Amino acid sequence: MTVAVAAPKERPGWLLAMLIGGTLIGIAGFGVSLVAVVLAPMAFDSGETPAAWTVFIILVLLPFIPLIGIAVGWTAFGLRATKTAIFGLALMLVPAVLAMMVFR
Repeated sequence: MTVAVAAPKERPGWLLAMLIGGTLIGIAGFGVSLVAVVLAPMAFDSGETPAAWTVFIILVLLPFIPLIGIAVGWTAFGLRATKTAIFGLALMLVPAVLAMMVFR
């Protein structure tokens, strides 16, 4: 008796190139967003308000977004889950997109 085995999915070459570029941008974004962590306590200069706490939490969590994206993207690429790898790629680019929105 023979068992039919499905052929593994092909890994798109463009996705590998995008993951490499996204990883480099994500690492650079991580370094830049560490500045935000250093400056985060200054959100409380005008007092402890809910808005100040919101800004503080966002600034502290911002460096972890590209790291999570790098882990998700490469893990999904290794498991041949293309759509999940694209989601991880999008997470890697969040700090770069935010910087473009702020400094345009």
